[in-house]
Amino acid sequence: MNEIKAAGHRDLEAPLAGYVVEETVREIYVPVISSFGHEGEGHVGRFFDDLKKKFDRIIVPTVMSLRLEGILKRRDFHYEWHREPTFGTPIECMVWRKPASEG
Repeated sequence: MNEIKAAGHRDLEAPLAGYVVEETVREIYVPVISSFGHEGEGHVGRFFDDLKKKFDRIIVPTVMSLRLEGILKRRDFHYEWHREPTFGTPIECMVWRKPASEG
């Protein structure tokens, strides 16, 4: 079966599983991320630390665990409503924006 992937779609590399979609040069969505079998080893946290160096805005629309929510909150992500890019439906996401002082 052929997969239809959005422009900017990139699968994550082991030990992470999931994918990202680069919406613009400075904005990235992380719809799915996990590190099954490697929980608690810091892979997900380091991944988000690296993204914060490269992007002005990071959007995580599917926060489905308290562990992921904690990882994101420790990195200054917060909840806000955002329009889902495919259908334009408002959904609650966790978002990080680069502080203006770093711009």
